Amino acid sequence: MVDMKIFTDKTFSILCDPNVLGNKLPTKYIYQSTSREQKQAIEIIEKYLEHKRDIDLLKMAFDEDSEMLLGKLLKLKNEENWYLLTDKYLTSLLHLLKREIKNIKPELGSKIPIELINDITHFIPIYKDGDVLNHDLIINGVVEIDYIARGKNNSDQLYSPNYTRKFEIFRDTQFTISLNFNQGLFVWYYLNVDPSHRGKGFGKALVKNIETYAHKIGFNRFSVEWPNRGFWVKHLNYNVEDEWLFQIEDDYAYSIEGYKEI
Repeated sequence: MVDMKIFTDKTFSILCDPNVLGNKLPTKYIYQSTSREQKQAIEIIEKYLEHKRDIDLLKMAFDEDSEMLLGKLLKLKNEENWYLLTDKYLTSLLHLLKREIKNIKPELGSKIPIELINDITHFIPIYKDGDVLNHDLIINGVVEIDYIARGKNNSDQLYSPNYTRKFEIFRDTQFTISLNFNQGLFVWYYLNVDPSHRGKGFGKALVKNIETYAHKIGFNRFSVEWPNRGFWVKHLNYNVEDEWLFQIEDDYAYSIEGYKEI
């Protein structure tokens, strides 16, 4: 485990803040890339870790935003323990990429049965008419599903009373998941329960029911992005390997991913 207290705030905010580069690279290369792109990413990381050349690290950029963030990261190389943190992060990412390459399945392309997506409503324990359920084909074989609870429950209360049709973190009862049929990987991108309904078991019930649905349609590998360890590890049997942990405070650590197989 790496103690994050030895790193500067500047380095941490660029690389390890889940809302910037630390989130973008795993989302792109672990969850939303073809096997060819993943193999290319492995080659880039291995070359960078061996030679420590800026030009190699910049090859991880996949859009203007990631290119800008990688450039900012490289400008901080004189910060204390910069190489230790960067190597740790990239080694963790490399480990996950190699795991995914071992689990490649025949690609389905865009021929994913729509009934598999629609069937998810039967596994959402709080689903009501009026709820928002969207799905999108990210790349061939990878579908992202977003759900927001807007229907009324038995007490005539909304699960997302402050919903405004615009995303706001930690406000609505909402989840975003990904079904990667190419690698048999189910991913939790985001999960939240409206503050007025927390502590009632809705979050755990949502996860368990949706994972039952995923297992039913053939998924046995599950990943959660930037997990809250107290919830995902203690209550839902996810594993966060100590080897890839980053210690921020004495009682708080995080990792790129939580993972389990059923």
